[in-house]
Amino acid sequence: PPPPAGPPRGAAAPFAPAPAGAAPQAAPMNAIVPMPAAQRDAAGTRGGSGSPGFFGESSTPPPPAPAFDEIPIGAIVFGKRVGTGAFGEVLKATYQGTDVAVKRLRLDPSQPQAAEDFRRELRVLCGLRHRHVVQFLGACTTGPDLCLVMDFCGFGSLYGVLHNRRQNITAAHVLRWMADTCRGMMYLHSRSIIHRDIKSGNLLLDDSGVIKVADFGLARAHGPTSNLLTLVGTYPYMAPELLDSQPYNSSVDVYSFGVVMWECLTRDEPFRGCSPMQIVATLMRGERPKLPERPALPQSYVRVLTECWATQPERRPTFSQALERLLAITQAMRAAEGETR
Repeated sequence: PPPPAGPPRGAAAPFAPAPAGAAPQAAPMNAIVPMPAAQRDAAGTRGGSGSPGFFGESSTPPPPAPAFDEIPIGAIVFGKRVGTGAFGEVLKATYQGTDVAVKRLRLDPSQPQAAEDFRRELRVLCGLRHRHVVQFLGACTTGPDLCLVMDFCGFGSLYGVLHNRRQNITAAHVLRWMADTCRGMMYLHSRSIIHRDIKSGNLLLDDSGVIKVADFGLARAHGPTSNLLTLVGTYPYMAPELLDSQPYNSSVDVYSFGVVMWECLTRDEPFRGCSPMQIVATLMRGERPKLPERPALPQSYVRVLTECWATQPERRPTFSQALERLLAITQAMRAAEGETR
């Protein structure tokens, strides 16, 4: 097929794919914090709709069943694995002649949390439709595997792009990706959804280089003023109030976004080589990943970054405020480039 149309003047062009033979890089999964059973029960995450064989019994009335297209597993032509997680894998596949991504969970009675996460993610995905959120197409819930079928994002995760040194990434790319993420998160927060696991590995790039927020296995609906208590997430991206067992709200996503901004700035992994205990101790001392002495992006970008990962949740900007400032930085850079031509 013909390549997509080029970006407008001054915008970042979609970056080139990795050279042939380059191995795709998957985000590390060993820092996932599981949700203890007692906390899951207290948070009201047990039970639910669907086949009891997959979703289990519950002593509490289940919420209404989500509406989605049931896709026969035989209608999917599975291809290569493109990612793995705590309870399953992500495969490139074909459905009705279209490339799709399939998140496949092999049901294991010894891992009830896996079915709970699947059910939660299914409920969240059913109600979402936005340019910067991965598009959900349907699910397989009749076994032996549980599958979520979504649009395939050809460039993979932002993590894989940032940590592939063969990729040429410009400031314009970073600003566009961060603005895309803000737009996706504004949409989620407007629907009272806290993602709770924002990280570069959960931000996907489609064939045009557009960011799509993905992986809603830990997402949780919340009220406009409610606070949550459940400890979940990925340690290097977790806000201090999460690690300190304090009540938290949607600002934990803003904190995680700040760490992703740092990752884009440095192209390094946050707290690389540190154990979870070392990460917790560092964050509780008020320390953050080290900022470069000569950042490749403007100081105005660094200021947004540091405000996003502020210790006090009330000092963090909203995603709407962060987007406004990122767009202003982009405009200032374009104006400066025009003056130098």
